[in-house]
Amino acid sequence: MKNHLKLVLLIFSFVPFTFLTAQEYFFGVKGGVNYNSIGDLYHYGEETGVGGNLTPDESTLFSAEKEMGSQFGAFAVIDFERFYIRPEINFISIKNKYPLALNTTEWTSSKVDIPILIGTRINDLFSIYGGPVYSSISDTKLEGLKQLDGTDETPLEFDKSSVGISAGFMVEYGRFGLDFRYDYGLTSVKKQDRIKLIRATYGTFVADLNEYNASTISINLNIKLFGFNNPNASVERKKSRFFDWRNHKNLR
Repeated sequence: MKNHLKLVLLIFSFVPFTFLTAQEYFFGVKGGVNYNSIGDLYHYGEETGVGGNLTPDESTLFSAEKEMGSQFGAFAVIDFERFYIRPEINFISIKNKYPLALNTTEWTSSKVDIPILIGTRINDLFSIYGGPVYSSISDTKLEGLKQLDGTDETPLEFDKSSVGISAGFMVEYGRFGLDFRYDYGLTSVKKQDRIKLIRATYGTFVADLNEYNASTISINLNIKLFGFNNPNASVERKKSRFFDWRNHKNLR
């Protein structure tokens, strides 16, 4: 984890220097939807000695189902002749659910992602990109967690930060863009043993949340708000034949 974080911080440290040599800069906002993958929930049956009235009676593995989450954020594009650097800040809400025997329990998490992406344009419309992502996790919950006496909710334990990688492709026309992205967590989410749920509601009393590496698929709409040229740049980019969005006057 520490080595991953050092790598991300090293990459972040080079971003200010790129502003001196880039040809153009753009700033904008983005938003979209996501589908997130998490680990399985292991339901302890009666043979494990956790008590009766469990549904099902035998130990069972329940896989998480994806729910639609959302995200919004802001980005900058530091544009060179053949590639670009794109730092972002994204506020993300992700959702999953476990369809247990008697009822469905909802899993939710919220976080802030800071990716530093490096991309290259294939043509005037398409580009591909990838890079590291640092995540600051603010909250993670599982519906229906209770103490043994059934009174106080037991919070899930989770790391406050993690590191991952992103890759995707983008379609742009004028100031608008649509990007399709895959994120994979390099930091494993540790197994949580013997969490307790409301047996009468879900059929499960004691369960494990198995270890996993989170992954997310997202779709985002991007809007460039404004941009400007670097007067010190030595090479002028070829303008798009569709729309001269690289001229800041067209972004007003």
